[in-house]
Amino acid sequence: MRFHLTGLTEADTAAYVTHQCRQAGVDRALFTPSALTVLATQSRGLPRVINHLATAALWDAESQHAPIVDEPHVQHALRDWRDDG
Repeated sequence: MRFHLTGLTEADTAAYVTHQCRQAGVDRALFTPSALTVLATQSRGLPRVINHLATAALWDAESQHAPIVDEPHVQHALRDWRDDG
């Protein structure tokens, strides 16, 4: 039997990231809308990839003492991920 799961939409990706942050005890937005758009498009909506990229982007933002993850942080996470692949 074969089954193909499609990725999350952009809106679903944003909701997923927000939910994951809330589960971790964060009650404010950690990602800008443009960062979430890049996460959604570049991960193809795949939760495992979203998790990996979001975590790497959070680390990048933290290393720069940024209060919020923006698109350049996600782009940096993408470059690192692609270099590892």
